[in-house]
Amino acid sequence: MHQPEDIKTAILGLPGRTLAAKLRQLMPDIDRRVREGVGHEEIVETLNRHGIEVKLETFRKYLYRYRKKAKSTEAALAPTEKQGASTRPTTAPVTVGKPDISPAPPISNKGDLAKARAVDFDLEQLAQAAKDKE
Repeated sequence: MHQPEDIKTAILGLPGRTLAAKLRQLMPDIDRRVREGVGHEEIVETLNRHGIEVKLETFRKYLYRYRKKAKSTEAALAPTEKQGASTRPTTAPVTVGKPDISPAPPISNKGDLAKARAVDFDLEQLAQAAKDKE
């Protein structure tokens, strides 16, 4: 009976696959091993011995791209609290009377931009104010 690694090796050995495709399939295992302390040079030597010809710098670029993509995918799937986004109430705040719609102060530096982003506004109030102006 064949072991799963034998099948994986046999499939990786099939002609017609690009280097990128072969490495993409192995990257989760490679990344885990690198994080466990295995050196890049050792992994490149192992890949080369098993028929996947890759240079050290090329390997490092693929690993960087893999981690970058994995990180962005993880961030997209994570809840908003994990991303550090502010938690806003799901219901609109109740206000009495006309909403205060004053022109925004000019943004001249990063601090002003951060303050502008932190402003919590009610879209329903803005829509109602626009209707009232008509």
